[in-house]
Amino acid sequence: MRDREIIKILDLAERHELPDSIEDNSVVQLAMISELYKDGCLRGMDGSSKDGQRYRDLRITGAGRAYLKRLKQEQQGEGSKLAGDVVYNLIGPNARVNIQSFDGSSNIAHGEPTELFDKLRQFIPQSIADPSVAFELAKKVDELQQTKGTSQFVATYQDFIALAANHVTILAPFLPALSQMLTQG
Repeated sequence: MRDREIIKILDLAERHELPDSIEDNSVVQLAMISELYKDGCLRGMDGSSKDGQRYRDLRITGAGRAYLKRLKQEQQGEGSKLAGDVVYNLIGPNARVNIQSFDGSSNIAHGEPTELFDKLRQFIPQSIADPSVAFELAKKVDELQQTKGTSQFVATYQDFIALAANHVTILAPFLPALSQMLTQG
């Protein structure tokens, strides 16, 4: 409530609509005017005497404008907390929303192995700076695809992981899907 009154007074001052003279019988709250004057938000003539407080020709200061702006932003922030739009973009086949909770689930997405190998072939040359390592990894991807579903797949997978060891953080998104193929016959 107090902030609204201050905003009202500073808005009036900014628009040069405060009364020329503010004293005890004014419609504008004299106590708030006095406080804003002492805080440097308003400037003008202080004609206070033993008969009471009185201010003339009050104008808003730079500090007053900054304070007004901050109060308005705070007031808008409170409103947006209560009634605002929230947009959640959920992407992917296993997207979830967890609000103030821990998601301990694991996702197993079944895609076509050929799609995985194609994506790996596209990703490796774009992400691995050393062309010779990228070439060797791409060859291993071909071998992985050829040995998928055979007893040779485990050895080929181990060779691929050994070769990719220095680039594991780059290839991390693909490793769960490749590892899942180890348990498939």
